[in-house]
Amino acid sequence: MTRRRRAAFVIVLLGVLLTGCAKGFNRGQMDSALRASSPRYSSSGLSVEEIEKLQPQVKLPIRLAVGPPIFADRRWWHSDRLDSWSPGESSEIESWEQRLRSAGVVREVVLLPPLLVEACKSDDPGCVTRARRAAAARLQADALLVLNVATDVDEYVNPASILDLTLVGLWVITGHHVDALTTILTMRRA
Repeated sequence: MTRRRRAAFVIVLLGVLLTGCAKGFNRGQMDSALRASSPRYSSSGLSVEEIEKLQPQVKLPIRLAVGPPIFADRRWWHSDRLDSWSPGESSEIESWEQRLRSAGVVREVVLLPPLLVEACKSDDPGCVTRARRAAAARLQADALLVLNVATDVDEYVNPASILDLTLVGLWVITGHHVDALTTILTMRRA
């Protein structure tokens, strides 16, 4: 090999190796997005003494409405509907009913249909909570559970993916690596 070919080979090799660097998950950014999109309650301005004086307004067992998820980060490219649960998630949520019923907490768990929840503009932060509360009231639910979801994706190219140029390497070496991390926060009193 001549010097020029060796230099070109080294440059190409470095380029392939640098494309394989992973960035990792940014958990701080995910947590910040969750906290920023978390709704505030009307009792947030009350003092501790005033909050302690509040009395429960419902008696157990209750009818629990589970609202569509609130996505703190809308980088979803595989989903058609961003404001609904997948079929697997829906069946998981519906499976909660038997355990909560046997514990005496709920008499029924109802998933809020996304069509019943009013669409919100991005400049009105309180709209998300109001729309889900109104939908839960239409279904005569005693309580509303809303989950705040943030997802980050870490993907990178395997440096050995250069072997994709060969037929054997194409089928033997994995060329790409993708990890996803999802964090869910329930709405709570602030």
